Amino acid sequence: MANHRVTGVLATVGLLVNAVLVLLSLHLGFHIEATPTAVAEAAKGQAVGTPAGIGLVAAVVALVARHRRWGAVSAALSVACGAVAAAVYALT
Repeated sequence: MANHRVTGVLATVGLLVNAVLVLLSLHLGFHIEATPTAVAEAAKGQAVGTPAGIGLVAAVVALVARHRRWGAVSAALSVACGAVAAAVYALT
């Protein structure tokens, strides 16, 4: 019982963090002009959005399958992808 609760909490945290990072990457990628700064921010948004999108899908899968064994693996993948996306955002 406790294992399902931990999986649900991890999946929920992964869902929230990755959803915020996907929205942030969309904000970074939206520019009307093609200045060098805008192109650099769009590249940063794409670099952040890729792992965040994968983590968002993994979080939804983990929430649906939290009572199965592979739901915990999907939740851990979601949190890991969120950490990678946050690190990419912070370091670039």
